[in-house]
Amino acid sequence: MSKESSDFKYRAIFDNMDQPIYIADPCNYEILYANNVLDDLFPGNLIGKKCYKVLQNLESPCPFCTNDKLFGENPISPYIWEHYNNELDRYYRCIDQAVDWDTRGKVRFEMAIDITKQKKLEKTLEEQKEWLTTTLKSIGDGVIATDKNARVVFLNPEAEYLTDWSLEDAKGKEINEVFQIISEKTDKTVENPIKRVLKEGIVVGLANHTILISKNGTRRNIADSGAPIKDKEGNIIGVILVFRDVTDEYKTKKQLKYSELKFRQKAIELETIMDAIPGLVFYKDKQNNLLRVNKFFAEAHHLSKEELEGKNCFDLYPEKEAQSYWNDDLDVLNSKESKLNIIEPWDTEDKRYWLSTSKIPHINKEGKADGIIGISLDITELKSAKEEIKRSKENLDSILSNLKDPVFVISQDFKILFSNDSGIEIFGENIIGKKCHKIIKNYEKPCDQCPQRNLLKNQLCETRFEQCIKPISSAAMRFFDILFSPVIYDGHKAVISVYRDITEKKNMRSKLESMNKQLKLLNKIIRFGNESQSLDILARGIIDVILETTEFSGGGIYIKDFENNVANLVYHKGLPLDFVEDVQSITFEKKTYRKVLIEGKSLYTEDYSEIEPEKSKKWKLLSLASIPLNAKGKITGALNVTTNYKKKICVLS
Repeated sequence: MSKESSDFKYRAIFDNMDQPIYIADPCNYEILYANNVLDDLFPGNLIGKKCYKVLQNLESPCPFCTNDKLFGENPISPYIWEHYNNELDRYYRCIDQAVDWDTRGKVRFEMAIDITKQKKLEKTLEEQKEWLTTTLKSIGDGVIATDKNARVVFLNPEAEYLTDWSLEDAKGKEINEVFQIISEKTDKTVENPIKRVLKEGIVVGLANHTILISKNGTRRNIADSGAPIKDKEGNIIGVILVFRDVTDEYKTKKQLKYSELKFRQKAIELETIMDAIPGLVFYKDKQNNLLRVNKFFAEAHHLSKEELEGKNCFDLYPEKEAQSYWNDDLDVLNSKESKLNIIEPWDTEDKRYWLSTSKIPHINKEGKADGIIGISLDITELKSAKEEIKRSKENLDSILSNLKDPVFVISQDFKILFSNDSGIEIFGENIIGKKCHKIIKNYEKPCDQCPQRNLLKNQLCETRFEQCIKPISSAAMRFFDILFSPVIYDGHKAVISVYRDITEKKNMRSKLESMNKQLKLLNKIIRFGNESQSLDILARGIIDVILETTEFSGGGIYIKDFENNVANLVYHKGLPLDFVEDVQSITFEKKTYRKVLIEGKSLYTEDYSEIEPEKSKKWKLLSLASIPLNAKGKITGALNVTTNYKKKICVLS
């Protein structure tokens, strides 16, 4: 169009239109014309200004400019497109066209139609659609929507789960193929509610006891309803079916019926159980009123259960006693925590009883404590027995403490529960509570052949064995004979062990064995010497050998004086002179030597005492060996060797 013709033909038209219109040079982007609407939107003289600066507030051509669409190699004219203007916060549908303008040639004509309301409406509809879809997907019931021909158009996830059909597979399928229902009673197919909704246009619910069979054959009890979907003219365009799995509800209903039948019987059984409990059972409300009691509670108060129910505890007990009970009750109600094994006295006309009472709060559905359940057990005899046990334990501890042998009481987990003073003296202080194997043997674990473990496991009466231990109070190892016996200590199974030191006994036994060996050696030597002509010389040589090679410390030779009925010491070695003076002569009749000098038997004895009454002296010897001397078949004397305690001979007054 030419400018003259444009001004004459179109200006009045464009200026009176409701849509903003402008014409711009595609080469320099200058605005050649703007109608009144555009002038109102962007006040000021727009002619000659850059379109991208005026309309978009940009410093360079718009990245979405349509010049290339209108004037490119494959021009599109008119070119229709939509655009959101940030400056005006409006949506527009733009109609761009290449037109002739004066001597400039082709220019860009653009008319913008405001579609903001339409866009907002579309956005609202989209949001509502999204919201509706999300809601249908999120609800716990299964939802199926069909078109007017009863073909599936939508399934939510719960419907997919219950039917075992995915939306993708079910879409377009006839509803009976996806939603198969039968009667639980007859196992026959029932009418699909969607068909009835389409036929009658009303909301329809399923009959009771309807079973849904999924694609994988799973059977579920369901409840559902179908409703028509109508357009704005009221025409039915589809059906929405809402259904849910009520299998558990059906089971619950069956169980409820069964429970109702059993309820009364259970109530009777409960009362029977309560009455069988050998204690006082009660249930009270927050006002301290008895609501339920058992038979023993009623008998203890000399009233019937019916008479007690509803009574306040302040009506049953003296005020001080009742207040004490009520204070415990308030603690339980306020804290909503149980108080167990409250030991309290109960005074009756007959005597004082001791009760162990446990009180448990009754919590209602709102989480509040609205009552108290209590059980009181008579522990009078138990309390007396515990006191007796305590006294017995104290007596036992006293007895064990005074024993000279170490005594320990050890628990089943090998902890030392008790030690007398002797045990502490030998194994050290601070041993109570520590492991016996650590204290006694310095082991980290129980001994492999632990007698305590075997004793408790096999329920033996007692066991004993010998053990070599190094006590803390001794530099050397000591031998102990240990006796283990099971006991009940402080109400628990335990073992009492008594350690008897047998070190000296074992040493003496060892020495005795050594002496016996030496005695046998002497007997062999004497038997050989008896055949010698010079018995006196041989005997002297033997004594020398014995004192050099054995533990004997001294010895001598006695020769019999048959006329005076005595034996005289004719040779000695290693004996103190005062001892020699006292034992210079011995009589045949003395019991010790009779066996040797008369009967011809060898003698070995320990802890021997040699007494000379006329000299008021007593000689105590650790050991004495006496061997008869024979000459040609006749007893002619004796060879004696001895050992003292510390020095050669110990003289006692």
